[in-house]
Amino acid sequence: MKRAILKYGLRPGMNTISMPMGAVVIAVQTQYEVPSLWALVDPEPDVVKTDRLFVVMLTGQEFEMVYGMVYRGNFQLKSGSFVGHVWEQT
Repeated sequence: MKRAILKYGLRPGMNTISMPMGAVVIAVQTQYEVPSLWALVDPEPDVVKTDRLFVVMLTGQEFEMVYGMVYRGNFQLKSGSFVGHVWEQT
């Protein structure tokens, strides 16, 4: 069974990302100052894709915890002066 690692860009707030069904988030980091997440996916073109909702919160930002939110990681920008925290609504 073949697998590939794909990168998806993130921005503050809500992010709806279309991913192959069964994708597994494996990392959240920045690359060239762009917040991103990486996922292990089935690379076949006929694999069904599904929309997944990721929320990027800033340090100190208040937000309502919703049932089913899963923490996926954080990232730093501007030499660590800006930190974002990534949650997925499952």
